[in-house]
Amino acid sequence: MHFNIGSAFLQVAAKVPDRVAINDPEQVLTFQQLANAVTIFALHFQANSVKRGSLVAVRSKDPLVILASSLATSLLGCGWIYSSPKLVGDSAPRPDYVFSSEITETDIAAGHLPIDKSWGMPPPGFEALKSPVFLGPVSPEDTCIVFSSSGTTGVPKFMELSHRMINLRMQSNAVEFKDKTGACLFLFPQHSPPSLMRSICTLLCGWSLVFSDSPEFWKEAGVTHIFASPLQIREIIKTIEFPHKFHKALIGGDNMPDVLAKSLLENFETVVNTFGSTETNIILENQKHLDSDGKIATKTRWFDSQLEIVDDQDVVCQAGKSGAVRIKNDFSVDGYFGQAQANPATFRDGWFYTGDIGILTESKNFFITGRSTDIFNIGGTKVSAMLIDSVLQSIKGVEDAICFIIPDDNGEKELIAFVKSDGTLTQTFLNSEARVQIALNIGLEAIPNKILMSDVIPRNELGKPDRNGCVQLAKTARAGDVN
Repeated sequence: MHFNIGSAFLQVAAKVPDRVAINDPEQVLTFQQLANAVTIFALHFQANSVKRGSLVAVRSKDPLVILASSLATSLLGCGWIYSSPKLVGDSAPRPDYVFSSEITETDIAAGHLPIDKSWGMPPPGFEALKSPVFLGPVSPEDTCIVFSSSGTTGVPKFMELSHRMINLRMQSNAVEFKDKTGACLFLFPQHSPPSLMRSICTLLCGWSLVFSDSPEFWKEAGVTHIFASPLQIREIIKTIEFPHKFHKALIGGDNMPDVLAKSLLENFETVVNTFGSTETNIILENQKHLDSDGKIATKTRWFDSQLEIVDDQDVVCQAGKSGAVRIKNDFSVDGYFGQAQANPATFRDGWFYTGDIGILTESKNFFITGRSTDIFNIGGTKVSAMLIDSVLQSIKGVEDAICFIIPDDNGEKELIAFVKSDGTLTQTFLNSEARVQIALNIGLEAIPNKILMSDVIPRNELGKPDRNGCVQLAKTARAGDVN
């Protein structure tokens, strides 16, 4: 049998059967109990005619269902994909089966199959605990998991990860968990690529997974590592006093402002801003620490991938010069499902062009300065939306901020910013301070035409700015439907 994450997990569970695998306020599952659940899920899939090579879609808010189903489909040699509204259009794959743990009348009409309480036991005619034989994939290049991109451009792209790619990514990710055993907490949705890939790796390394939004419970459960977006962790630390200093915060999905890094260093021994993509995996960590002058400094820790900064002709840039970021490794996807026309601009000669603009210093420290799609041309001057966001977010009293371009009533481009206040900001102070800080740090041309207070700051499930969502919100606001 070729490697698959399902059989690899069962082997780990056989070695540490009594160790806690999943811990939340409602239940505690040992590795043996989770292994039983994975086996039972595989049997239920078989009972529903799921065969080797099928693509199985699963929808659930329960992390146990997500984990058990993804490991079980791998055991069977099937592909797994999360069932979501994104699965529409010609560029979306067509699942052979769709299972859901939250069945509605609409689901039934669409042919969804239920994952219900009966899945706690083997299906009739099957015995889960008598070492059933599962065939696994025919080839290591068979599809194991299908993920979608974050969809920040408005159109998600799907990518197929083979069992070989998953195996190599597990080996790369295991660097984080090889020193000793611990417990990890993921604030991203369990079905999202960073959560699912890292949580499976956590289990394969014999570590525990914790699910809770209570720092007190984190302490009781022995949490050592916390994975989150900047927005998610900022929402927690602003309202809850941590019971002690946790070991490591791994913050991904967006850049980490220095003010957030300082707050995190008060609550974590180690703070890193991860960088990578679903296409390539996590490829580096930017570790944050306080320099002798009290300012935040960054040291890049590299994993097993190549990263280059190149100009418009694909010539590698000199150290310190910004350019397009491209990545190469042995476990990247080489294209998107059903989007052959989009692939040449993104995948060339074994490189994945991320769409990010970045800088690589002489000391090999890496910094993101923006996205190619987030470089705004304002009056003939190009400015970075990410830099504007960062300056606005650094203003005292600002909880979150995103800028975007929208045509005004005359069809001219208008730079707008949405700002969420912590309740202490006045519009007058915000307008004045934003103009001063943006002029000093970026330039007069980067000052937004309008800075609007908003209770809603559109972001996707990974915490990345949703500028298309901002445009739609602004259009709705113009119609007088929101504040």
